[in-house]
Amino acid sequence: MKFLRRLLPLLMLTAAVAATEPTHAQATATTKKADQASVQVTVEERSNVRVIITDAQGTELATAHEGILEAGDHTITFDAAKLPAGQWFYKVTANPIGHHEQASLNVHADERSRVVVTIVDANGRYLATAFDGVLSAGDHTVKFDSSKMPEGEWFYRLTTEKTSDPVSLRNH
Repeated sequence: MKFLRRLLPLLMLTAAVAATEPTHAQATATTKKADQASVQVTVEERSNVRVIITDAQGTELATAHEGILEAGDHTITFDAAKLPAGQWFYKVTANPIGHHEQASLNVHADERSRVVVTIVDANGRYLATAFDGVLSAGDHTVKFDSSKMPEGEWFYRLTTEKTSDPVSLRNH
């Protein structure tokens, strides 16, 4: 969803907001005090957010923010002293960070063997079985549904007929 909204002039500034796909955030107002200006950004869910200030022709003037924001309302303050007077546009992009429907991990089997890959939390509690079957010798990618798994650090245990090794996974 794309939108462009003209904002009220505040202290001789006018501003407009443009969001680009995928959009999970929007900017709503601008204020300026001395050489500092701020823009209000609302984020629907934890996202990697970038707020770019452009002129009316779309030329990038500055990056007001680039980084992760939690869901909610945020005030992004930036140095406006080096920005030209006139109309500013805010291009807001947000890429949600969270669970993906499918996770994958790489495993290695020394020889053809029955392999069980289980996922546990940091306390060793069972979360899921990612794979249970026979793998040939070599490297393999195991994919599994992670949509109902909790956030945090996961570990997987690779069990073959000869070994059982825990390995850390990071879920952001």
